[in-house]
Amino acid sequence: MLNSKQDLSSWCISFKQNAKQVVETWLQQLFSCPREQIVAFLHLANEILRKCGKKGIEFINELWKVLPKALSFALGKGDECAKAVLKLVCIWEEHEFFGSKSKELREKIVRIISETRKMDGKAELEDARKMNEKTKLVWNLNAS
Repeated sequence: MLNSKQDLSSWCISFKQNAKQVVETWLQQLFSCPREQIVAFLHLANEILRKCGKKGIEFINELWKVLPKALSFALGKGDECAKAVLKLVCIWEEHEFFGSKSKELREKIVRIISETRKMDGKAELEDARKMNEKTKLVWNLNAS
């Protein structure tokens, strides 16, 4: 029985030869889940990225293909989801999961949030970076 996002992400990664199908299923489930589960699905994608690192290029490539749709969907589901998206995109940029595309992705998300929520994207970005400082410690502890 899978008890956590770590277990589920490990299980997903064990099917890396079927990364496309795993990611497509993840996206379908994201679109059909209740609003309160959206952030959990985004964190699952983050956990998969974190665990597979540079070795799991299949998942990185497949997630990159669907992230615009997934993140747009999440951004439309309220401020909690928007903050989670921004936080994760900042993490992905810091860890360079998508190489130089990560910065572009973060800039797009900040712009979308600024335009749609009428908030200062730079202030939100700074808040997300502060949260990421705390996240780094947990990230490093979990990696060991």
